[in-house]
Amino acid sequence: MRILAIELTTPRAALALLDDDRVLHAVAWEETRPRRQDLFMRLAALRDAAGRTLRDVDLFAVDTGPGSFSGIRVALAAAQAMALPAKRAVAGVSGAAAIAWDVLGAHPAHDVVVAGDARRGCLWAAVFRAGRPAPFPADGFRLLNAASLPAALPPGAIVVTPDWERIGPLLRAHAGPAHTLLEEARLPRAETIALLARDVVLTGAPLPPPAPLYLHPPVLAAPRFPPAGQATAGGNQPANP
Repeated sequence: MRILAIELTTPRAALALLDDDRVLHAVAWEETRPRRQDLFMRLAALRDAAGRTLRDVDLFAVDTGPGSFSGIRVALAAAQAMALPAKRAVAGVSGAAAIAWDVLGAHPAHDVVVAGDARRGCLWAAVFRAGRPAPFPADGFRLLNAASLPAALPPGAIVVTPDWERIGPLLRAHAGPAHTLLEEARLPRAETIALLARDVVLTGAPLPPPAPLYLHPPVLAAPRFPPAGQATAGGNQPANP
């Protein structure tokens, strides 16, 4: 099974093409433009380097977050467009799960807590447990404030974040002696995203949907120009005809 994985949720974007568990080609780059235009140039380079076309891909896997809003949307739209002509499947894989998988493979632990900056004064966090074919959040993803963070860290857990520059000092202040804090940014790898999608296929379970993982409720704004005859937010009534 050939799997193309796309990771655009962090400033370090990545692509990987795997044949089962063998990496045919992988590339990572610093993505400085907010709309992730470099993806398409990198896709062409990956195709040439691996000697494969998009029709050779059996499954597309996309990091669905948490992470960059625009990055997730660009990656999903690109994967769905590339999968459509040959009617291939697209799987969504959380980048936090990929981070946890890599950490569990390198460090003996029962729990890994992956936390990140959720903006709006919040953190997001999820606890991943060892002992499963692939890591899944034990209690789902949670939005937290700094005061509630210590209660979300199980004793003995490894604590890791992709947002070390922004929330590293906060994690250092709240992770106690019962935890192991990895004091550097850990970012999701496209190769791991591909492997996690492949493992789901091998178990026969339904593929996780390619849907963005949004933790905050949507922000709704009043229309700038209300329909004719409707009062405005300031209470002004439309003029009589």
